[in-house]
Amino acid sequence: MVSSEGSREIAAAKKRLAAAETRELADAEALDSAIDAEKSAKKMVQLAKTNADSAAKIRADTHSRLKSSAEERREAENFLKEAEARWEVVNVCDSDSESESNGGSIHKKQKTSDAEEENFVQEAPDEIVVEGCGTAEANGTYTRQSLTYQGRSRYVKECELNGQWRRFVIYHYIAMWSIGERDPMGWMNAFYSCASLAKIPPKTGWNVSPADGTNPALLN
Repeated sequence: MVSSEGSREIAAAKKRLAAAETRELADAEALDSAIDAEKSAKKMVQLAKTNADSAAKIRADTHSRLKSSAEERREAENFLKEAEARWEVVNVCDSDSESESNGGSIHKKQKTSDAEEENFVQEAPDEIVVEGCGTAEANGTYTRQSLTYQGRSRYVKECELNGQWRRFVIYHYIAMWSIGERDPMGWMNAFYSCASLAKIPPKTGWNVSPADGTNPALLN
């Protein structure tokens, strides 16, 4: 038979054990939660690192495109200055009074006659073959189009590459011949350029602008 004092001590020990078991269970649950939180945090860190790497790549690509665009703009400015030196300024109004009343509207006209521009088109070949481009898809046979600019013909090559329909163009604009591709948004991305007022695309003198590649050789 246990004395009353012994019974109280045993009861207190059981109560202490029950409390310890409750705390142990709570701590075990808290540990599981902490482990889950750590795993989730690690996944978030990895995702953040992946996003950071992707953002850094996009930033580098954008910076490279910006440099190329700035270089292209500077080249275009120089070509424009050279072109303006060869152009004459004429008034689009019939009289000086009309010019003054309309704020002096001015139009720049190239120093070529209509007959000379017609000769440009007549002398242009029906096809031009592009060879030696570092941008390989720019190589091939280009066909002359009826559309002209300042009397100079435009040449087009259309083909399917890797399941996509592509359109490459040889065109003249602001004292410069260019070989480029028209993207789905309608923008012309120039691969090569040649500063020239020639009637037809020159065979030499081409430069990479701004895509990587070697100077193309044009053969009629």
